[in-house]
Amino acid sequence: MPPEPDYLLLQVKTVEGVTVARITAAELWSDHQVGSLAAELMHLADDLGAAKLVLDFADVTGLGSRMIGQLAALHKQVRAAGGRLTLCNVRPEVAEVIETCKLTTLFGLYPDEQAAVRSFTGA
Repeated sequence: MPPEPDYLLLQVKTVEGVTVARITAAELWSDHQVGSLAAELMHLADDLGAAKLVLDFADVTGLGSRMIGQLAALHKQVRAAGGRLTLCNVRPEVAEVIETCKLTTLFGLYPDEQAAVRSFTGA
């Protein structure tokens, strides 16, 4: 398997055939930060094709409406390719924003990476 490309705001690995991308930025408010992360996520989704993709939010302490929009766009892109997107390690204050925007109907929120990966593998 070829090495993962370098990302500035993501740490990417594969676990049991599922791609796990940990977001390394804590605050996702600024247009620059959100734009950079969105570009990396879209590039990752393009590279994966029909993906089993988990976004790990362990380091994320806050996000704004622009990032919410980018998550919805990423979901649409991954789903159009026949894949599925889930989130894990989402802090309560971030989960509240995601739930308020009704995005939990698009993708699941899992307590940790293992649970998110299991949602794909059925293990």
